[in-house]
Amino acid sequence: MAGLLDIIQADPCLKEGELTPTQRTTLKNIMPAYDAAYLREVCERRGHILRTLIKNSVVKDDEATLYAIKGRQALHLSNHLSHFDYLQQLYTIRERGCDPPRIGGRSSVFIPSLEEAWKKCGAFKLPSHHMGAQDARIMMLLLRGIVASGQSILLYPEGGRSYDGKLKEFKTGGVGAIHRAAQDFDKDMVVVPHYLWYDVRVEDPAWPLLDACKRTVPFCYQVLDVSTFVSQYMAHSLVPAMNTSTVLHAVGKPFRILDCRNGKDVCERAHAAVEGLQQKHEPYTVK
Repeated sequence: MAGLLDIIQADPCLKEGELTPTQRTTLKNIMPAYDAAYLREVCERRGHILRTLIKNSVVKDDEATLYAIKGRQALHLSNHLSHFDYLQQLYTIRERGCDPPRIGGRSSVFIPSLEEAWKKCGAFKLPSHHMGAQDARIMMLLLRGIVASGQSILLYPEGGRSYDGKLKEFKTGGVGAIHRAAQDFDKDMVVVPHYLWYDVRVEDPAWPLLDACKRTVPFCYQVLDVSTFVSQYMAHSLVPAMNTSTVLHAVGKPFRILDCRNGKDVCERAHAAVEGLQQKHEPYTVK
């Protein structure tokens, strides 16, 4: 089977000579280095990082969506509350027998101690919020390549974590590229809405400072983000009794991406579905 870079280079939308050696190197650096054996270990080992910080995972899949889409290429769209959304959703999706998706993550999760782990789990590095035209083009080519290869994708179209837990508007950029690729490559993808809720998030103690740093000193924001993760992880590892948190992961009814007119239509339908899941399940109390 052709590699992802080969698929991207064969994309009909590429102009002759458009993909320079520098751009090819950039693509290699940001694309996922998926390792099925590694992901299996992460998802099946009870002592993995997810279970160190989150005690209970409650899955609400009333439509049996994840069983119904088994074997199909999917675009998973979710609200975004914590860095641990990635692991929680990978765990659930894989546990239900679905194709583990490739995940779009911002630079804040690609810190030195975690970058290799995220990539092995299927994550690819999204450019910053202030990306230029070249970054946008490279990201579009990567998304098209992933679609053309038949792989599933998980995106957080709010564009970042919601500090207050409120659902933000979905951005259409990446979703629009995926919609156009599904049309161009005739991929009958299904869109799966997801909703997450935590009673306690690892980042909760640092939200006020994170918010202030993100607006004023971006470098300090990343340092504080990493420090919060490391301190919380070490504390929970040394004192397991600290781990009392619960995450609710609700999954909605899927719809065909090709039934939508464009990326905006996909986002509006998915946002409405996620909002419906939020209204149905929040506030959630463990019985």
